[in-house]
Amino acid sequence: MKILLIGERYSENLGDAVICETVKRLIEQKCDAEIIDFDLSGRSGYNEYYSLRSLSRNRCSGYKKIIISTVLRKVLYRKAVDIKRCLRVMLNLNEHLLRNNFDIILFAGGALFQDYFAELIYSIVRQCKRKSPTVVFHACGLGKISDHSKKILKRVFNLECVKDISIRDSYERFIFLFGNEHKVTNTYDTALCCPRFYNRSNVIVAEYGIGCINWENTYHIQKQIIQGIMNSGATWKLFTNGDISDERVVDKLLIELGISYRKSELVLPRAIDAESLIFNITSFKKIISFRLHSHIIAASFGIPSYGFVWDSKVRDFFVKLGIPEQCRDITEKIDYETFVKDVKDNLDDIQREIKKQADLSKEDLYRQLIKEKH
Repeated sequence: MKILLIGERYSENLGDAVICETVKRLIEQKCDAEIIDFDLSGRSGYNEYYSLRSLSRNRCSGYKKIIISTVLRKVLYRKAVDIKRCLRVMLNLNEHLLRNNFDIILFAGGALFQDYFAELIYSIVRQCKRKSPTVVFHACGLGKISDHSKKILKRVFNLECVKDISIRDSYERFIFLFGNEHKVTNTYDTALCCPRFYNRSNVIVAEYGIGCINWENTYHIQKQIIQGIMNSGATWKLFTNGDISDERVVDKLLIELGISYRKSELVLPRAIDAESLIFNITSFKKIISFRLHSHIIAASFGIPSYGFVWDSKVRDFFVKLGIPEQCRDITEKIDYETFVKDVKDNLDDIQREIKKQADLSKEDLYRQLIKEKH
């Protein structure tokens, strides 16, 4: 069995790398399969960006139809995916399709059903259906989505080649928007299985890890969180999920708090891959964070976390675990001097639930592969 595994494999937000690598290793553990990674944004490595100049005339000429159709699609739909990224993706995809006959096109998961990816997913599936009879979406999430993106994705999900879809969050909303109940199952994020393939840090560097994010209306909250923990007397360090823009927020916070000269002792080195992200997060007794996969990784290793909800997927995760009190909406008023007391001391009472969700996500993945194999 040959599988094209599609996801944000080389995203700077390394939670996506954890998803892709965990899914790949789970498949290798169970199936006799050749797996080829494909980055949904067309990258071939971390920290890679795009330039139209890098696309040679000779290379483009062989894919004239793809390029023309892609360009026209971007012109027609003003809010579609950036044209450089789409060109790169479609060129890379076509090269894979020319060299391989895939049995399954597998989207590995993450918040793929949103405006940023909708047009790309449509273009990819439309192109793949000519070479593969089976497309599967595994443990995907539903993000911000326009009416235009809804129409595009509905076309995708209605295609005969799309055989199975599993949803990790916003399941009811997905069914309301897209139907296809016969194709859709409710599941969990497969990154919960990451401890099966990665080791945790054997050193605790601080009691609290504060995960920072570059997101509107959250900067003042992050500043107050730091001040609240500083006043509590607990030890702490800042970290990010790897995104460069999040790292800039860290620098700005330290400057405004007047402690930038202590950066080396108060900030963990930027994670550069899935392994280093997991190592960073498991270096704390507890974390307080915004990014979803910092919480998923922490929970999978039994580390308590407290989440601030800037996107509904964060709340969905805590609700599914049965601990909705461990997250707050960013619009809520919070006493930052005392809220650290609300963070659980351990996850002993939900360890069984965490393992159950990890197992169910794994079994859902195997079900999708075995179903389509036969």
